[in-house]
Amino acid sequence: MGELLLRRKVRRSAPSKATVPVLDIGERVIPDSIEIARYADGVGKGATLFPKEHDAAIREWCDVANRMMDVGRAWVLANLAASHEAQKEALPRFTPGFARPLLAPMSRQAALFLAKKHMTPKDIESRVDDTVRPLLTRVREAKGDKPYLLGELTFADVVICTMLAAVRPRAEAKLGPATRKIWTYESLERDFGDPLDWRDALYAKHRS
Repeated sequence: MGELLLRRKVRRSAPSKATVPVLDIGERVIPDSIEIARYADGVGKGATLFPKEHDAAIREWCDVANRMMDVGRAWVLANLAASHEAQKEALPRFTPGFARPLLAPMSRQAALFLAKKHMTPKDIESRVDDTVRPLLTRVREAKGDKPYLLGELTFADVVICTMLAAVRPRAEAKLGPATRKIWTYESLERDFGDPLDWRDALYAKHRS
């Protein structure tokens, strides 16, 4: 819908950044991904992913995921800006094959725009060492041998599994080879294979 309409939807002034996801349900606009999940959980008919007794812990795990995703966004956008093949894959599906090499710079400009909009860090390697590795270690230690972070399936598992896509996408994810490459952080993939295996097993068990 574009930046201006997105700002209007969330009623933010021009200097503010408007981000997605945004859920517009007519009488209400929900501009926060966690609150969107809470809304979906409230109107859904399955078992709740937000048990009241785990509310504080779920909020903590959402914070963990957001901190990791800030760094993950930085390396994905930096990799996209540097990969011509990934830029071609990022174009809309209806883009003719012959036009993709010519239009690929549009994807690069989009990556640079998003990096500026989100003020992504430049010192990605140090952020990985200082932020992502300790948080992934926290995930590993909190889960241990348990199938779920909090003893039962909650939104904490969902949000952490989602974040792990920026370490290595699932094998079944429909991504082009160049796109998969820019989303994979090889040293983290090597050192944290067990959380990734847990993510894959959890997805296979609960994805309908």
